[in-house]
Order: sequence, then C-alpha cells, then structure tokens
Amino acid sequence: MLFIFDPPAQAVFWMKNTRIPLSIAFIDNQGRILEIRSMKPFDETLIWSVSNAVAYALEVNEGWFDRHLIQMGTRIFGIPSLSGKPERRASRSDLHRRIQARNEVRSGSFCTK
Repeated sequence: MLFIFDPPAQAVFWMKNTRIPLSIAFIDNQGRILEIRSMKPFDETLIWSVSNAVAYALEVNEGWFDRHLIQMGTRIFGIPSLSGKPERRASRSDLHRRIQARNEVRSGSFCTK
C-alpha cells in the first residue's frame, strides 16, 4: 500500500488491527528510500520516520524488501509526483488523519533501480 504525504512530512504508523507483519519504506520526494522498518501485527507502538522529508510510505509484506534486494538509497520509479509544497514536521493531530488514510489503497505500478 502506498501512502502519499503532500507536502512531505515526518511520518508515523502503527499496526493496530493489522494481522500480518509488514515492512515499511519511508521515501523522499525524489523516490529514494530513506529508511526501512519492520512492523509487528497488532502492535500499537508508534513508528515515526527519522526524517521530516517523507513524501511516500510503502507498506509490503515483511521481508519483501530484503528478498528483492531493496535497501536504503534504492530509488523507486512510477510513483505520483507531488505538488511542490515545502516540507513540514508532523503534528500529533496529523496522526489521526494518517491512520484513517491507512485503509485507502493507492494503486499504481512500481519499479526500482
């Protein structure tokens, strides 16, 4: 599932009501993976990105990035471009909106290089 942050911001996720383990990549507006984190089922611990320049977050089954030799610095192609708004730091009030958006599926085809 792809999440879009326009403008880029610090991202936060959790796994409440999610039954399978996932990996999440935080990606900048150039399509470069900034960090990859593992998330455990039903875990309500907040997973914050280190960067406040996250434009996208890509959730996949846990271990998918490793199996496909995708790591920090890998560039993702085929994702939608952003509006060009300046980056901002996430606030706690953003958390509720982002968690609600978690159930929205963004479709598209992705490739890496």
